[in-house]
Amino acid sequence: MHAIRPAAEFDDAVSGLTDETAEIVSICEILEKLTPEIGAGRVESAEYYLRAQTNCIALVAGEVAELILHPGTPVLGAMHDHIEARSFARVACASTSAATALISYARAEAQGLLLANLGVLRALVDAIVARGTLLRDEIDEIIAATLAQESVAAEHEARRRWQGIIDSASRFGLSIAAARAVP
Repeated sequence: MHAIRPAAEFDDAVSGLTDETAEIVSICEILEKLTPEIGAGRVESAEYYLRAQTNCIALVAGEVAELILHPGTPVLGAMHDHIEARSFARVACASTSAATALISYARAEAQGLLLANLGVLRALVDAIVARGTLLRDEIDEIIAATLAQESVAAEHEARRRWQGIIDSASRFGLSIAAARAVP
């Protein structure tokens, strides 16, 4: 069995490939060499397995978003994302079948996150369509603004419902008072 490389070696290997000429597929090939063997200890590298899992979720999220927003329409097919997700899954899993299951899990997790934040998803898509690309700060601003708008809307809805309860209680009180006034 091979030993899992320490985190510092992993960071050094990846950081050396972050210039403009490095291809993400090359990074994935390096990451795939970290694939654990069955029975190998994983505690010392748990953070990197979790990062690999999180990256899988992020990589499949685009296609999942397409399926949510445009059901019945063929997806555009981000082959590069599929290759990268498969490589990250192989980092976290000792077997091919487990890597396939991890990608299935990533799709389900992405779907759950996107459906729970559909307003944010739609706002981001609208912004990408309008601008073409978004920077990290722009994405953060759109998310914050959308969540704030949703929070305000939820608060207004809660107040509207509460006012309905108050009005109903008032009408009930008046009907009780009227019933007592009748001899």
